[in-house]
Amino acid sequence: ALSPADLRAAYDVLVITWLSDASLNVDWATRLLPYLELGGGVIYDGDPNNVGDLAPVVTASVFNAPATGIAVTAVVPGLTDGITSSFVNNHVQFATYGSWDSRLSEFMAFSIPYGGFTVGLFGRFGAGCIVLTGPDQDFHATRGGADPAGNQYNLLVNEIRFVRSCP
Repeated sequence: ALSPADLRAAYDVLVITWLSDASLNVDWATRLLPYLELGGGVIYDGDPNNVGDLAPVVTASVFNAPATGIAVTAVVPGLTDGITSSFVNNHVQFATYGSWDSRLSEFMAFSIPYGGFTVGLFGRFGAGCIVLTGPDQDFHATRGGADPAGNQYNLLVNEIRFVRSCP
C-alpha cells in the first residue's frame, strides 16, 4: 500500500523472494521503476509467482530446473566477486539476449544442458540498481555453509551491497 516514494523513504533495498504471494504489488511501471528511479535497489530472487510484472523490461518465465550448468558469464565488480557456478536449482529464466531492456546486462546463464538460457541480469534505472536471478538465494543461502549454500549466501550478500551502492 506504500507509494514508491514512501517505500524509498523506508527501505534502501527491496527483495522479492522466491515464492512470494502472487498478489504482491510489484508492477514494473507503477512500483518498481519509480522506486528505482528514486535510488532504491531491487533484488528479484527467483520468484516464479510475479514474473509477469517484469514484462515491460524483460520476458521472464518459470523454469524449474536443477542448477547443473549455471555459470557466471560476466565479471561484475561487487556482484560476482567470489561467486562460483554452485547453485541448488533455478526457478526463472529470462528471454534471450537482445530482447530485454538495453539497461540490463547478463551475468549468469545456463551453459549446459539447457542451451544458454539467461538466469541472471543486472542494470541501472535512474539512480537505482536491480539484480534479477533465477536461483533463489534467499531460500538456499547458509552463512558459512558448504557450497552450494555458502555460494548462494555470498551472492545474496553481494546482491544487497551491489544494489544498495549502485555503482
